[in-house]
Amino acid sequence: PIQSLAIGLAVRTDPGFSFEPFDFIYKLEQKAKTDEIKSKLRLVKDLLQNNAPPKEAIKSIGCSVAVHESMPFSLYSFLKHPTSFKDCLYCAVLHGGDRDTLGAMACSISGAFLGIRSLPVKWLDKLENKEYITELARELLKSRSTSC
Repeated sequence: PIQSLAIGLAVRTDPGFSFEPFDFIYKLEQKAKTDEIKSKLRLVKDLLQNNAPPKEAIKSIGCSVAVHESMPFSLYSFLKHPTSFKDCLYCAVLHGGDRDTLGAMACSISGAFLGIRSLPVKWLDKLENKEYITELARELLKSRSTSC
């Protein structure tokens, strides 16, 4: 639920305006169902406030396939690099752990926030099922006007 909420918040946030990462985390924390996830979201906030590097974040959060590690580190990767899809991806996958899960989760938020123009053209050209994924992205963009 937190991952899908993060995507929903990201798609409804205009990257052209001032982005408040701590407000983003606060909204997610309010919807978190477990104390463990709430605690991890607060940890992400602390790591970002202290400008902690990814290796420190991984030591604190973890980066396994378990949701209480993968979701917070993916969120950290996005919020550490909210203006760069590529840097978000590299942060998510270059530091170990369950790389494909971390990359997919972090970049789903980043892509929803930044839009398709933020993705490198070379990557898009090689994307399998590009037309279908593009159509899904258009549908997600249409949902921008509905509430989360």
